[in-house]
Amino acid sequence: MSQGSGNKPNPVIDDAIRDMYGSLSEEIGFEQILHRLGGVFRSTISGLHSEDFGAHRSRLALVGDVTPQEYVQLTESYASRWHGENLWMVRSVEGFQQQGFQHGDAVVSAHELSQSPYYRHFLKPLDIRYGLGIQLWGGEGLDMAVASFHRGHRETGFDAEDVATIGAVRPHMMNAYAIYRRVARLERRIDSLRAGFDHAPLGIAALDGAGRVLEINVRAEERLLGSGLATLSPDRSLLFPHPQVRQAFDAALRDFAQPAAKPVALALRSMDGRPAQIALHLCAVPSGALSGFDGRTRILAFV
Repeated sequence: MSQGSGNKPNPVIDDAIRDMYGSLSEEIGFEQILHRLGGVFRSTISGLHSEDFGAHRSRLALVGDVTPQEYVQLTESYASRWHGENLWMVRSVEGFQQQGFQHGDAVVSAHELSQSPYYRHFLKPLDIRYGLGIQLWGGEGLDMAVASFHRGHRETGFDAEDVATIGAVRPHMMNAYAIYRRVARLERRIDSLRAGFDHAPLGIAALDGAGRVLEINVRAEERLLGSGLATLSPDRSLLFPHPQVRQAFDAALRDFAQPAAKPVALALRSMDGRPAQIALHLCAVPSGALSGFDGRTRILAFV
């Protein structure tokens, strides 16, 4: 439960925190969290900054009052033209490290900000006058992830009430961002594995414990099914016309039903018994070990 001024529960903040975790269950992204918290901080445009202050590299994702065309232009220009020139970010590093947040007016005067090229060419066209940054993650050196919230020229700056709100929501923001990072890394690994499965020069098929084909890539289809060395039954069981190969495959399925089964290599033969000079390698897969594949996968077959 969050505490607002006077140590009273704040239902607005509590609802935002619940929505924050709920958005992670709906989609793997941080945009919905930024959008939800943007309402709490009265932010017209909110951002997720990946800032490496030591290497002067920056990336920015935005949500709020921007068109798709503006989004592309702004994110590209932030990374290429304005890296290292965001005075608010550069001056806030110490605040991020010491207290986990900083607001722009605490580190850059209104006059200095108005004279900076970054303000004139980036912030002012977006009607941004006030900025607040909340550190979500810190890596080695000066590598950080920061959520930013912004208010326009007709608004007031960030005050003590906003600082109290930061204290209530920042631990949850950091936790949500950690979840987001872990899932994003997992999705990248899954995408890499899927790309390897779909586009590898090696034939690959995923089988269940009974030898039914759950997934098969193009190369495996060509080498196994297109050559006539194997067929699929109506229930997608992998069938081998040569009895010797069929017996060896059935024996491998029985072995894979036992724990710690070793990989098996089958020399394939055509129906007339001639060696096909193609081997089928079978490996047991623990339940749930292959994220991104059918959960029933128990055997990987390589051709």
